[in-house]
Order: sequence, then structure tokens, then C-alpha cells
Amino acid sequence: MVDQRKSKNLPPKTEWETPIKVFRAIERFTYINFHPPFAENFELDPCTTDENNLKLPHFYTKKDDVLKQKWAPYSTFVNCPYDDIPTWIRKAIDEAHHGTKVCMLLPAATSEYWFHDLATQGHITLLRGRTTFKNAPSSPRFGSILVHYFQNQLAPDQLCRGIDVGVL
Repeated sequence: MVDQRKSKNLPPKTEWETPIKVFRAIERFTYINFHPPFAENFELDPCTTDENNLKLPHFYTKKDDVLKQKWAPYSTFVNCPYDDIPTWIRKAIDEAHHGTKVCMLLPAATSEYWFHDLATQGHITLLRGRTTFKNAPSSPRFGSILVHYFQNQLAPDQLCRGIDVGVL
């Protein structure tokens, strides 16, 4: 398995906190484009800090061993640590098979095996430009994608669109 920290495409920093403005735009985009099955608001953030920066009603932090927790039945937003992306995507796919609706904010690392083998199992939305993450001195040197996983989704190659990060 590829160690994401040693990848030439991803920086050594592994946690990129989602700004609330960006999160609300992603939430709005998800509702407009994927309703149903997604509800108007996300309900679970399994990758938050102790401060629960997105203020969702349900959340997990590192202390909760989140990969062993059930995410169902909540509409879930995931901006996972970037040091083990494949494990997080597999968890999202597994949860989607059990009825959870998952939206992941991921680096647009199209040269990584997980992008082709795992991310493409969901609906990919390309984000134009670079997302500015909370408490980061500048934008990361990579672009981002959204990947939506849910039961009874279309075949992966049936949906791939782009949105401008400037809109976020």
C-alpha cells in the first residue's frame, strides 16, 4: 500500500480543516445535485477536532476510533486525514453499502491508485482552483475533489462534473 505522506503529489501535512464557508457551499451543492438521497444538511462529521468546528449534531474525533464506529443513518461529510486516504474511502464505501450517504472532500490526486480503484466508485466532482483550508498559511499545492457515495448510485462513469472553488 502506498504511504500517502511519501507521495510526490501530497504534502507531509495530513489534516486540513474545512472552513465553515467552504463546508456550507459543499453542503448546498450536495443537496442541490444529490437530493434525494442526501438531505438538506449533513448530520455527521467523523473527522472533526475537539472543537467540532462544523457544528454538526453528530461527530467523532480521533479519540473515538472512528473507523470502528457506525456512521448510519446519518448524512456524513468526511474531510479525512490525508495520511491513509484508502482506508477512509473503503470505510465510506462500506458505510454507503449499509445506507449511509457520504460526501468526501479529497485531494485531486489522479496519479494515486486509490483515485482510480476507490474514488471512482462514487460520483466525482472536480473543484476548480484550490481550496483554502482553515488555519493554513496558504492554499495547498493540490486541487480537491468531492466524492459522493450512496446506495443505488449510478455507474461511476455516468457522473463527473466540475465546480469553481471561487464559488465556494
